[in-house]
Amino acid sequence: MKVNIGTYSFGGIASYLGLGPTLLDKFKTIASLGFTGVELLPVDLDNDIEDIKKWLKETGLEVVSIHAEPTEEIVKKIAELGGKAVIWAGTPFCNKAEAVEVAHKLDEMAEMAEPYGIKIGYHNHSQEFFTDEGKTLLEHPLDNSTKCYSQLDCGWAQNGGGSPPSFIRTKKGLLFGSPFCCL
Repeated sequence: MKVNIGTYSFGGIASYLGLGPTLLDKFKTIASLGFTGVELLPVDLDNDIEDIKKWLKETGLEVVSIHAEPTEEIVKKIAELGGKAVIWAGTPFCNKAEAVEVAHKLDEMAEMAEPYGIKIGYHNHSQEFFTDEGKTLLEHPLDNSTKCYSQLDCGWAQNGGGSPPSFIRTKKGLLFGSPFCCL
């Protein structure tokens, strides 16, 4: 069974400030803990792509995705590293109408990423589990997008008043990878 984890878990916000362990150190720790794949951060791509490939080979890890806004530059780099998805932990939306606008933006991003073999996902936080018109805010973009997936963060969903098991049962075809909880 493949088990993946994000590099964020090994440096947190310090990673964005250039503090904490190097990407190679993170990879070594992740591999030593038995994980098989990683989700990168945009700051991880500040490293040379060839170095990242070398470090992945050295540690036996694979890139699964990146937690970033899906730009074409990010999509190209993650595809070059063998990743499968760009996960956007995105944008504030407060009601169904705004959520539908997000769905259209996600579809545009997905169309841009398709030629590279990359899927686009959306990572929730608490606010996406507030409700409007009888559904969670996260359900509105998923119901109005034809190409987007959810990378369900169970901890944030629970914190926002959601029921992760219920969401998983009703939206299982729209989940990218396995639901997870931030560490």
